[in-house]
Amino acid sequence: MPKFRTHYDNLKVSRDAPIEVIQAAYRSLARKYHPDMNASATKAESVMKIINASYDVLSDPAKRAAHDEWIAAQEREHAAPQAPEFDTRRYRESPPRHPARNPEREPTSSTWSTTSILLAVCYVGVALFMLRTPGLRNLGVGMLIVGWMLIPRRR
Repeated sequence: MPKFRTHYDNLKVSRDAPIEVIQAAYRSLARKYHPDMNASATKAESVMKIINASYDVLSDPAKRAAHDEWIAAQEREHAAPQAPEFDTRRYRESPPRHPARNPEREPTSSTWSTTSILLAVCYVGVALFMLRTPGLRNLGVGMLIVGWMLIPRRR
């Protein structure tokens, strides 16, 4: 959860601190960071502005209630996201992943497509041409063997 600064953090008091504790914390910090008491006036001035703004909000009950609501809204906004619930309907209604294995589909007589047949015919034609050429006979035999091994078998 991302950390955000609140006026309670600036005065170093808890959220349920009574007004007396807030006043005491303000006085203590004001003595510590007052520009007249510190040599580094630029840092002390900026810290005093923050302390004064925090005390102004926390000393007024209406502003403090608004600040508490703002803190609650920030905590809700930055809360860890909840994991969505598992929806089993999504998995029951999805189509099967392998349409060829779908039992509802009618079986076809051939598993070869037209493109596969044309490629096989061309492959065999090139292999036969290589068998007739004296220097390419071994390559033609190899092509026929590899082509035969690549033909899908029915199980």
